[in-house]
Amino acid sequence: MTTATETARPAVPPLTKPEMGLAGLGALAAAGVGALGLIASFDAVSSAAARWGFGAPWMLPVGIDVAIPVFTVANLLLIRMDMALAWVRFVPWALTLVTCGLNVAAGHTLWAKVAHGTMPLLWVVFSEIGAHVYAVRIGAATGRRMEKAGSPAVCSPRCRRSPCGGG
Repeated sequence: MTTATETARPAVPPLTKPEMGLAGLGALAAAGVGALGLIASFDAVSSAAARWGFGAPWMLPVGIDVAIPVFTVANLLLIRMDMALAWVRFVPWALTLVTCGLNVAAGHTLWAKVAHGTMPLLWVVFSEIGAHVYAVRIGAATGRRMEKAGSPAVCSPRCRRSPCGGG
């Protein structure tokens, strides 16, 4: 029987007030970019949807673009409740790829296609950063955080998988 050697790592200090303010500002900016992406996508995709014969063209961009933050929040809540489902984090990515494709199809010039396709991607990047921070902070608090490869204890103490032998 092998015993895993664990090294005590210093706890990550809580954010200072200026850092919390910076994080809040970043979250507001991310929400602003997401809103701008929704507005830009709405105009471009609803106009294209009308040309494509949709009876209610506004529903296409609203349905897809509103679902992106909804599934982002669902992913964060599942992480928080320790019920993470790996596939849920890919739903915003898939929806973003759809909306990017629709935005690219709606653009008339190369740069319009690039601009319309880029806006939705920014939201997913912001949401992935937020999910990562959230998951790492929760994992550090619950002791379920995976250590970086190459560290003495590769898995958390609760891990039962070989070869680490933790737990």
